[in-house]
Amino acid sequence: MKVICWGVRGSLPASGRDYAKYGGDTTCIEVVSTKGERLIIDSGTGIRRLSNSLKEADSKTVNLLLTHYHLDHIMGTPFIRQLFDHRYTFNIFGPCLEGAQTVRTPFETTISPPYFPLALENKAIQANLHFHTINETEFKIGSLSISTIRVSHTNGGALGYAIEEGDTKFVLLTDNELFYAHPQGHPYESYVNFARNADLLLHDAQFTQEEYPRHLGWGHSSIEDVLTLGHDCAAKQVGFIHYSIERTDSEIDRLYGNLTTDLPVTPVHQDQSFTLS
Repeated sequence: MKVICWGVRGSLPASGRDYAKYGGDTTCIEVVSTKGERLIIDSGTGIRRLSNSLKEADSKTVNLLLTHYHLDHIMGTPFIRQLFDHRYTFNIFGPCLEGAQTVRTPFETTISPPYFPLALENKAIQANLHFHTINETEFKIGSLSISTIRVSHTNGGALGYAIEEGDTKFVLLTDNELFYAHPQGHPYESYVNFARNADLLLHDAQFTQEEYPRHLGWGHSSIEDVLTLGHDCAAKQVGFIHYSIERTDSEIDRLYGNLTTDLPVTPVHQDQSFTLS
């Protein structure tokens, strides 16, 4: 299994020389099975470059899994080139959250005037779109087994994903406040069990321990809390994602790159890939 990080920024895209190393695109993660099957988690601005990378020989079925519908996680959707190609079919999976009656609802709002020149129903959008509501469940896409969990986030929560192929396990928990009880979330121990023995755990680590008390209840975790989860779930590798737009390359290097831990940890940069086996 291969995991490719097309976007790892949180809240808003960032640009400029201070963001060149870790990148400015918002969340978009691609998973490729050993058989070449692909799925995408979240359609932040990183999905534009992902869509540009797809080749004619690639499958014409796109499987898109959404954690939730805050703009930083879906704002790249209208810029997916394949939406305008009738040969493509999109299976879009996501939770039914507060303010979104169906998975389709957020896209009917954001892909429409005055927010975007075209409406979702416009004839220019020629791909076949299929929306699938999922909550806490298990299902398969090709050789990839997928399980979900409600994470502890604001405004109705979000979904975390575990992707498994054979004995290999990848877990993505973004926008998850590990030690704060949001209504839709679970106790900390549930996330330990969900991520247990992950070959790679990617987790939102937006704040330092010093910053966190000023942002209690915002729906994001501290670096130190993610390290605690990594130890408790026996993850083989931990990657930090969902950096604040204020977090420059030099600050990320300083805060995330010199941690005292026996865990293999990585402050993830845009376009970084992980090969899991």
